[in-house]
Formats: sequence, C-alpha cells, structure tokens
Amino acid sequence: MELENVREKALVKTDGRLPRLALGLLVSAAALAGAFWGVRPERFLQLLLQADYLYLLPAAVLILLGLAARARSWQTLLGEGVSLRRAFSALNEGYLLNNVLPFRLGEVGRAYMVSRRSRVSAAEALSSVLVERIIDVVVSLSGFIVAFFFVVSPGWAHQVAWAAGGTLVVALAGVLFLVSRRHQMRRLLEQLPRRWLRLGRLADAFVGGLGRQMSEPRRLARAAFWSTIAWGTAWLQLWFLLKAFGSTGTAIVSLFVLGVTAFGAALPSSPGAIGVYELSTVAGLMVFDYPREVALGVAVLSHGLQLGIMSLLGAVALARDGETVLGLAGEAQALLRGDGSVER
Repeated sequence: MELENVREKALVKTDGRLPRLALGLLVSAAALAGAFWGVRPERFLQLLLQADYLYLLPAAVLILLGLAARARSWQTLLGEGVSLRRAFSALNEGYLLNNVLPFRLGEVGRAYMVSRRSRVSAAEALSSVLVERIIDVVVSLSGFIVAFFFVVSPGWAHQVAWAAGGTLVVALAGVLFLVSRRHQMRRLLEQLPRRWLRLGRLADAFVGGLGRQMSEPRRLARAAFWSTIAWGTAWLQLWFLLKAFGSTGTAIVSLFVLGVTAFGAALPSSPGAIGVYELSTVAGLMVFDYPREVALGVAVLSHGLQLGIMSLLGAVALARDGETVLGLAGEAQALLRGDGSVER
C-alpha cells in the first residue's frame, strides 16, 4: 500500500514535466479549434442526426480485427515466449495509459506488462516495441506515398511526405548505428556515475535486444505482414464511416487520409491525441473536397470509436491483471529510470 502511494505521488511531481503537459494541452486546444473552424453548427448537427449509425458496427469490428493484427505483429517480434492473448492485453493496457494520462507512457507500460508475465526481459520487450513502431510507421508512410502519387496534392502535403520520409530514414540510420556500435556504447556506459549504472545496464540490454530483432529478416517480414493487415482494417474502416454520412471513398482516399492522421497524431498533445487527430483527419479529407462538416463528423466518430474500444479493452485487461492505471504508470516511469524493481 505504501509503495502504491509513493507511485501516485511521483506522478504529480512536475520536475520539468509541467511545461510539456501545458504545451500538449495548448496544441490540442488549438488543433481542436482548427478542426471546428468554418463548420456551420446547424449543418453539422443535422448531419449527425441524419447519419446512418449502423455503419459503426462493421467499423467497430474492423477496429477489433486491427488490434488483433497489431498484437500479432508485436507478438511475432516478442517470440513464442509470449502468447497472442498476453500481447493483445498488454497492447490495450498501453493504449489505455496513453488515452487517460499525459507523457505517452503506454509503450513503456505495455513492455512492462509483457515482461511481468513472461520470460521476456523488460529491455527485450522495449526493443520489440520500438521495432514494432518502426514497422508500423514504414507501412503507414508507404501507403501515404503510394496515395500521394495518385493525388494532385497541395504544397504542404508534398513537404509532409518528404519530411516524414527523411525523418524515418534518419531514425532507421540511428537504430542501425546504435546496434553496430554496441560494444563502444557499452564501454561508455561503464564510465557512468554509480547512480546511473542501472540505467546504463538497461540501455545496453535494450540495444542488444534491438540487434537480435534486426538480425531476423523473416521475423521482421512476418511482423510487417500483420502490421499491413492492421492498417488495411483502418483503411476499410474509413470507408464505412464515410458511408455513415452518405459519402463514398476510395482506397487512395483512405491511404492518404490515414497517413496524414498518423503523423498528425504524433504531435505533442493531450492524452488520447484529442484535437490533433481531428484536425489531421479533417485536413486530409478536405484535400479530396469533402465538405468540412462531413470531414469533422468522420473524424469525431472515428476517434471516439477507437478511444472507447481501446480504453474498454485496456480497462478489462488491467482489472484482470490486478493492476491500476496509476500503478502501471508508476512502473513505466520506474522502468525508464532503470530501477532494479522492474529490471529483469
């Protein structure tokens, strides 16, 4: 009980996090205002009242299938020591953490939950999360670039495509550099002050896990396959949501819009990417001349459906595992600090 209180107190300490939280809230507020800018309230309300909400049923099923495919992609990287059920639960627990708390600790939180109930170490779980996220970005970016070549896009879309591609190349180069220079990095870590040695050992194990992940191309290919399936469900989901408002869409529309949304949601924001998700989706759909009210309706329904389903699944998984949101957040922070209590 005392340990739980310590964790909860740690969450309210600012130690430099308050400015980051304020920036995220400011960005979300500005983005939300931008998403609603120019929307005619009476037309938007009428659109919501006349929408065919039966299309939400297949959209919800697709979200569930997409989550299962993402869990399968991650579980492929984790190996046979982690079951698909465990990966699915941890994935949604991580999403719940991102949806209700700031600082996006969900990725670290899901790594902790997997390491807690399997033979996979925390460092190995973290490295698998990073590789899974890289694969996810590559698939999303590939879809966006394919769509870009079929769309007469405005100048900002061209710049976003090149910037995203450049960022991805730099990130991949950084990962490969770390892996190839592990022995040099280990020597540097050994020179750290005593209080940083735990974190140094965790970093060394993390890079070692990355090396193992990157050295198995067949496993990476299988993970990429399941990630593509996950994105396929998301692309199809957008088609159903457009149908709910009496509109139609194409594969190119879905590829482009979800690519823009994925990169927009990566911006600093409030928990759950409120605002930035809506603005990105609206901006992407308006490239194809959808009415602003329709674009906003699709964005709101899509985001609300995802947040609701992911949070519900995450809450059920946390309850089954005997964990709380604040408790998991505390463990994630401890893992980032390299505390021995979570380092295996």
